[in-house]
Amino acid sequence: INRLNATLRNFSNDPRHQSAAHPLTGAATAYVQNRSLVRAQLTAPLLDPQGRHHLWGSFGPAPLSSLNPMLVPTKTLGFKSGDVQRINFDLHVDKKQVTGTLSAFYTGMKFDFYRYKDGELQKSLLARTETGLVNGLVIRDDNPRPGGRFVVGDMSSRREPRFSVFSAWKLGLVTGLLHSAGVPHKLAQKLSQSQKTVPLPSAKAAANSWQ
Repeated sequence: INRLNATLRNFSNDPRHQSAAHPLTGAATAYVQNRSLVRAQLTAPLLDPQGRHHLWGSFGPAPLSSLNPMLVPTKTLGFKSGDVQRINFDLHVDKKQVTGTLSAFYTGMKFDFYRYKDGELQKSLLARTETGLVNGLVIRDDNPRPGGRFVVGDMSSRREPRFSVFSAWKLGLVTGLLHSAGVPHKLAQKLSQSQKTVPLPSAKAAANSWQ
């Protein structure tokens, strides 16, 4: 995230000022990989015991590969190709789940799948086979589709309470984007909920990093 500019209002834990009727509100702009402009707005009653809050906004034009640094290490999937013209999202979150919708306008989308081996991300034979099957049989390259039909992604997914609210936001966005690309919703949930533990680098990789 680059060039973050954010404003928060009514940031308070005083019950006299903080309630569902008078929540914390926020607005932010930033760039992903210095390319895609992100605009976001937030409402969050900070004293709500269920942790409920609402996040909505948009991403501007960018290569889909600019999202890979946020996806590949923990999801072991990324974008092989494609460009996004605009993404609009409307996300509701609580302690148990993420819900909402995502509208992604994109062209030429293809995925890459990876596996960890010796502490390094690699395109193994299994990952290459998975990539070919998903891109060939599941993924729809464009949205709107060639016939003009536009598909809205469903961001609904179970939230893992061990992870931060930022992980919950990413979970919803990945689920919605996968679903809008043609991945069945149950599979999109499974792929986005998967949180790989990033292994320690191999001795060779560690040695190379010091050279």
